[in-house]
Amino acid sequence: MSEENRESTPGKIDRHSTEAAKRVVEESLAQSEVRQAVLNLLVESIHHAHRTKDTSWGLTLHPHGVRLNVGPLEVFYFGRERGQSIVVLVADGEKLSVTDRKSLARLGVEFTGEYKSMPLSDRAVIAPETIPTVLPHIRDSYMSLVEKAARTVRTRTTWYETHSPGVTNYLRKLGYEIEEPEYTKWEEKGQSKGKQFAKLYDEFSSSYLDMDKGQKHLSIYESQRAEARRNYDDIVARKGRGEDVTDLVWQNYCPTPTRRAIGSGAHGSTSPLR
Repeated sequence: MSEENRESTPGKIDRHSTEAAKRVVEESLAQSEVRQAVLNLLVESIHHAHRTKDTSWGLTLHPHGVRLNVGPLEVFYFGRERGQSIVVLVADGEKLSVTDRKSLARLGVEFTGEYKSMPLSDRAVIAPETIPTVLPHIRDSYMSLVEKAARTVRTRTTWYETHSPGVTNYLRKLGYEIEEPEYTKWEEKGQSKGKQFAKLYDEFSSSYLDMDKGQKHLSIYESQRAEARRNYDDIVARKGRGEDVTDLVWQNYCPTPTRRAIGSGAHGSTSPLR
């Protein structure tokens, strides 16, 4: 299942709950030896991402699994799907040799394709019990992908809002040494709202504005401002002639369902004074 599908999976879970994390992990990885091998790799992956960029990663707890997000994508997932436990690792296709691919295929690993946001990535679906024999053939390419994904981050991972402290707390209870992503500490450090806004603006301008839809959105601002100015001048002129302009102001500058239903040439969010 893709990360997008997992994000829309029905069911709610408390992502701050250590007990919820414990339940999901132990249901997903019932055998203790398998669970330890998978969690060892998870923690190693977090450390690698954190060293590369300490705001690049986050853990998301789902009702039936856990995913590690680095940069814009899911790099590691384990959980239960269709009644079976699976592990998904995303490998760097450039670092995965033909020999290793053949070995992985013999071990039952299924490659399901790349993420559009990370060219030459390759998702590998693995049976959890085969992790010890699979890792020697995929570890280097997987860790390379983790580092590549972390290096794409300027401010923080795309998935920062779904970070689940319940999982990190659970890992610490098991004895693993693990930090929280640095972005979770910004409020604790009393970072000024101005600095937070600057970081968010940098993230917005380096991601959304560089996309096609961002450029399209930006390109219509000038025409919207011109149209808003014309409407404003018309309202001022009508007011000067003694006309009641209440409805015009309401329709043009108040973004309410009533205004949208009536229809207007100007966008309520665009003011000639901005």
